[in-house]
Amino acid sequence: MVVWITFTIGLYLARPRPLSAEGKVKMPGFVGVIVSDPRLQSPFTQVELRTLKSRFLSVRTQSGCVTKGDLPALFVKLKTFSETFTEDEIKTVLDEDSKDMGQEIDFEYFLRVSL
Repeated sequence: MVVWITFTIGLYLARPRPLSAEGKVKMPGFVGVIVSDPRLQSPFTQVELRTLKSRFLSVRTQSGCVTKGDLPALFVKLKTFSETFTEDEIKTVLDEDSKDMGQEIDFEYFLRVSL
């Protein structure tokens, strides 16, 4: 059994790897969600950030942007909000911040509001 595992690991390590333009071996890397404000990074795990980013991007309009008006429907899909608030309650809270529901927002604004 040890011989088979060693042989398998050896084959894995010996397989050809793609090379970059400089002739160096490309190593697969983990690319997480980067947030410029550290206060927004710390309350979330990378798994949560990737999930939230995916949900955020899923509501983009055809113009490629997300507006404040898109948020209530998005928040209702998130379990933590749907258990506590209705879509109308979320709209009311967002209206208090700014009346312009057509305002384009970025992912970091979405994270701030979700906190």
